[in-house]
Amino acid sequence: MSKSINPSQNNWVRGMQMLLMEQRSRSMYLVIGAMLVLYGLTIMHWEVSAHPPEDIELMYDYASQILNITITHTTPAPSQHYIGSVEVFRNNISVIEETYESQPTVRVFYLEFEVLAEDGDVLKVKAACNLWGELEEETIVEGPRERMYIEVNPKIEELEMGEERDLTVNIYEVSDDDPLEGVVVQVTAWLGTVTEVNDLGLGGYSFTYTAPELETEDIDVINISASKNGYHSTYHEFEIDILLPLDPDRIIEVTLSPRFTMIEEGESKEVTVIIEAGGSGLDVDDIKVDRSGGTYSTERSDVGVFMITFKASEVTTNQQGWLKVTAEMEGYRSGSAQMSFTIVDIGTPDDDDDTGVSNDKGLFNTTTIAISIIILVIIVGIVVFIIHQRRKKG
Repeated sequence: MSKSINPSQNNWVRGMQMLLMEQRSRSMYLVIGAMLVLYGLTIMHWEVSAHPPEDIELMYDYASQILNITITHTTPAPSQHYIGSVEVFRNNISVIEETYESQPTVRVFYLEFEVLAEDGDVLKVKAACNLWGELEEETIVEGPRERMYIEVNPKIEELEMGEERDLTVNIYEVSDDDPLEGVVVQVTAWLGTVTEVNDLGLGGYSFTYTAPELETEDIDVINISASKNGYHSTYHEFEIDILLPLDPDRIIEVTLSPRFTMIEEGESKEVTVIIEAGGSGLDVDDIKVDRSGGTYSTERSDVGVFMITFKASEVTTNQQGWLKVTAEMEGYRSGSAQMSFTIVDIGTPDDDDDTGVSNDKGLFNTTTIAISIIILVIIVGIVVFIIHQRRKKG
């Protein structure tokens, strides 16, 4: 006998089945959503934690030719997040490339490589994180170096605006004063212009300087640098007064007369100073006198004419002295003249006595008396010996 199913029961079963299917769908959606969230958090974690090295320090030991590298790269998991590769370049050419699967500490990675390099070479290191980012650092190799120095000729103190002058730079090695070739010489000017440096050979380098065109007079500064592999770089700087172009009639000329090269100590000499411009005497109020080795007095005797009385100092040995006169006047370019001379030590004369014989060099000085006594003793000894012999025979 079969059981009949109530239609209401059938609807209930179907309802339960549909409810179960909806719950399964919701669970599946929740699982998929959770997985997506977890995946997103993982990606975000990787993006946040992945970063390039924070710092690279380089130290090169020239004697051992060893490059020491210190890489700072902070990571909580050195076996998962680490420095993945390190590459070393010498003068932009790759010479070493290493890869790694972990780093030894959570913060610092120490490395050292043998790198053959010379003074002046550029060593560069590039370190990359295995997840993301890289950093690079470089250093210049410094080996044993010699020193050099610069001389510039001619020595220029002033130029008119727009005037050109050829200058020569000579480079010498300090240790033996030999000319140094193959030096890189660079010249710059604050106001004026300079040409490219021309290598003359044998340690000589030339360039042309052109004074600037200015509204007022000024001072220009010339900088010269010299560099060569194996040598310390050196620098030289000098100043040039940039002057307004003037008519020759407005340039002061100073003449000293007479010019002397020797003067005895304590002696006085008169020097005439003539101040002219354009061939005529210039009515200046005063002159500036600089000197060494004596005193002076000045007197104005005529238009553009002064008289200097110079008295040499007392000296104990011959010394060098000099006298320089400068004249200035508004609207004129100043002029000067200088002369150098030797101040002669004439010494202190010996005092004469009535006999004309001094105690130090005369007949009866200490040495002469001693010798006389010795001779007298010898003569007396000989006489005594002769008398003694005669008495023995008698």
